[in-house]
Parts: sequence; structure tokens; C-alpha cells
Amino acid sequence: MKRIVLSLGLAWTVMSVQAQHKDHWSKGEIRLTTGERIEGKLVYASNAEVVSIKLENGMQKTYSSSQLQSFYFFDFRHELIRHFKKSTLPNEGREAVVEVVFEGDLQVLRCLKS
Repeated sequence: MKRIVLSLGLAWTVMSVQAQHKDHWSKGEIRLTTGERIEGKLVYASNAEVVSIKLENGMQKTYSSSQLQSFYFFDFRHELIRHFKKSTLPNEGREAVVEVVFEGDLQVLRCLKS
């Protein structure tokens, strides 16, 4: 029963994300926790930590944060490639999807969902 409720909740989130962002798909790539890499057009819903991808064959898939290792896409509005990865939040101890703002000797991460 829990799985059915969770599946319906995820489906509702995906449908609402698609309704809000249907014209904001950007070319990018997803890397899953299995190591698989998938290229296509992405849309990211930070409030639900869900990424949807349209594949070249027309198929569309949605992945939750538990399935994601990292992803990136080109942000047309800011004209830059945005990188995201799963990381453990230091104060909360939970895993979350964070944006990699700067990477080098010092890494700057931004959490879009609080």
C-alpha cells in the first residue's frame, strides 16, 4: 500500500513539473547510481529532487534523487552548464541533490531544497 501511495505521489509530482516546465527542457546528461549514463533533454524539479529526461527515441523517463548520482544540463536563461550531484548535507546528515557551483581545491555546493 505504501508503494502505491508513493508511486502516485511521484507521478503527481512529475505531471505537475511537466506542466510547469514543458518548454524548459535543456540538453544534458544523467549519471545513475548504477553507473549508467543517459543523454537527452532534461528538466529538474528542485522542490521534489526529481529529474525528467526525454530520450532521442521520444521516450521520457523520470528519476528520483535515490536513483541519481549526478547530472548536468545547459541553462539557457543563465547561459551556462549547471552541474548537480548527490551529497550528504553536513548539518542534517541526509543525502540531497546539490548544485556544484565551484570545484577545485575548495568545492562550493548549493542546496536548492531546504
